[in-house]
Amino acid sequence: MSSFNTNLFKSIDFQESVIDMNFDLGARCHVLIGEMEDLGAREVAVDCLDCLKQTQARETDKLADLTEVLVETQAGIHQKEGHVAKIDLND
Repeated sequence: MSSFNTNLFKSIDFQESVIDMNFDLGARCHVLIGEMEDLGAREVAVDCLDCLKQTQARETDKLADLTEVLVETQAGIHQKEGHVAKIDLND
């Protein structure tokens, strides 16, 4: 395997690890939101809960966008690998 491919796969593994970590954090945040909702309507808890929900929504949207970028990047990488293979055949 070429150095390019090795570094590429390490980069993809890292990106996928970050996405997995964000999903885990999102799940934990979701549990925390549920626990805070169970506390009932206390002033501080309600304010914190609203902030947490807004943060969770923003981070979920950001993760969806980053996941889409990762998928598009991987498709581009595969296309470039095909180009490299064609160029190597012409040498």
